[in-house]
Amino acid sequence: MAKGQTFDPERSFFVHEPSGVRIWRMTSSDCADTNFYFISSCWTADSKYFVFYSNRPEGGKEVNLFRMDIGNGKILQLTEEKDILPHSACLSRDGQRLFYAAQNRVCATSLSTLAEERVANLPKGCAQFSLFSASPDGKYLSAYFKYRDVGHLGYIDLEKKTLEFIAEEDGFMRANAVTFGFPQFSPAENVMLYSHQKIPQSDIPQKMWVIDVSGYKHPLYRKQPKEWITHETWMPDGKGVLFVNYPNAVMYISRDGSITREICKGKFWHASPSRDGKKVAADTREGEILLIDFETGGSKMIFSGIKTDEDRCHHPHPSFNPAGDRVLFWANVHGKDNLYLADVGSVEIPKKEVAEETTEQTEATRPDNNQGEVSPAEKTGGEDTPLVLPDEAVKEIEEENKDKK
Repeated sequence: MAKGQTFDPERSFFVHEPSGVRIWRMTSSDCADTNFYFISSCWTADSKYFVFYSNRPEGGKEVNLFRMDIGNGKILQLTEEKDILPHSACLSRDGQRLFYAAQNRVCATSLSTLAEERVANLPKGCAQFSLFSASPDGKYLSAYFKYRDVGHLGYIDLEKKTLEFIAEEDGFMRANAVTFGFPQFSPAENVMLYSHQKIPQSDIPQKMWVIDVSGYKHPLYRKQPKEWITHETWMPDGKGVLFVNYPNAVMYISRDGSITREICKGKFWHASPSRDGKKVAADTREGEILLIDFETGGSKMIFSGIKTDEDRCHHPHPSFNPAGDRVLFWANVHGKDNLYLADVGSVEIPKKEVAEETTEQTEATRPDNNQGEVSPAEKTGGEDTPLVLPDEAVKEIEEENKDKK
């Protein structure tokens, strides 16, 4: 398979019963097609194209990136690589460049010309990159990686073409097998949201964190014992974060940590907001996808029958196009790893009689440091006392922040 190769349309459509929603089956080959992780941007700004992973046409181990034309269904191969890191890819904020990691390189490919540029080299001993996300000013890509067997959080400076470290696994994390996970830049400012990862998730004392590019960090949501907080993502305006409290509900917390709100009850797994922040697309581990009204909490099932694959981490990972009228997701309802689009522009979501009230966080859930914007004083190092961490972990974090004065 070669970069620039085109593939004929494979799409067809049907009406999903019992939801009545029109569904487009965009791919139908025998190959494995996978959408981007739900927090990663895969759409061009005009909603005319999305990018996806596939091992087409041979169906072997080599996976590359392809562009789907929504208008005519034609597929264009964008890369020709042998070792693209799964889930590393994302589009730039303007949707014109595709970033991904392959072997020891971080690359950028133009969606219009297919011209490729190397934007960073990985140092020897550096491996296990996670997904990228672009900063709002287009200068950086967020990244988690292993370097000399130690987990690091950092970013790639696209102008300098350098890899910068801003945090590494501390003693508490290494002793308890906790790693950094899913770093993602805010859509509004150069700060990253990330999570502490461990199996089981309920054993993590503090899950959600916010960190700026200088390395100053603070907890965002004070997790309760045995509470399973997972799959966090920014709201499009950067003023809050959507997350799942499994198996209870989709939740929201404001950027400054002062407000939490239950959006919709249910055993949801991933939840992704529309660009206008009015709707949420969420999947369940039972193979359903629901459309949720962000304000009222009303919901409507738009697809079902998906057999999730925990061993391969195959889940629908639904996400909206920029126009907000279609939801992209993975499914295997036809026996293959295919990509689907749900037409949701005219879908009416039943209203709840009473919306969940917006409430301030109680002392049990409020983070100790809940600053809205990262102030200049904080950037030079300030007091940081995450309430739920063991004393030794708190001391390490305080020392890290002091080092940044």
